[in-house]
This record gives sequence, structure tokens and C-alpha cells, in this order.
Amino acid sequence: VIAKGEAQGMVSKFIGIMLGIGLANNIGSSTSLALASFSVVTWIHMFCNLKSYQSIQLRTLNSYRVQFIVGEERSIHELKLFFFQTLFEWENASGVVNFISLPDMMDFCTSIPV
Repeated sequence: VIAKGEAQGMVSKFIGIMLGIGLANNIGSSTSLALASFSVVTWIHMFCNLKSYQSIQLRTLNSYRVQFIVGEERSIHELKLFFFQTLFEWENASGVVNFISLPDMMDFCTSIPV
């Protein structure tokens, strides 16, 4: 996956450089044309980046990804506790079911037949 991304990055940079040279030759010293071209190219660049990020599908979160999202380095036990505390707070805020405590919510979840 990394090698494919690097290869695509090299091709896109090459195309970008060629388009940049072509635009620079056609723009000349026109400030308004340069700003318009910059705006259009920047919008295209941002749109393509958005689409490339949306195409990534992570089906699982390993501990490294969770630590990256949370922004802190924690043990796996701390991450699990953080996850369940957040789930407990969200559930109580939703008002669907109000649990008295985190252990109360855990007991409820484990009592549900699968």
C-alpha cells in the first residue's frame, strides 16, 4: 500500500510540475490571471485530497490508531477504560437509557443475549 501511494505521489507531482510550467508560460505577468489560476488549482488539489482520504476504509482500530486519534500514549487498559467511559457519557447524554454508573452499563451490556 505504501509503495503504491509513493508511486501515485510521484506521478501526480510530475503532472503537477508539468501543468505548473505550462500555466506559468501562459500566465506571464498577469496578477489577476495568476490569482485565478492559483485559486482553481488549489481547489482541485483540495478536492482530490478529500476524495483520496474518503477512499481509505479502516475497518478496525488497532492500539496505535486509537492512540493517534486520542492524541495521547496510553496503555491498552487505559484506552479501553477511556472508550467505555466515553460510551457511558454518550449513552447518558442521549437519554435513551440512563445508567447509574459505568459498571451498571457493563452489567446491562453483558446480560443481553447474543
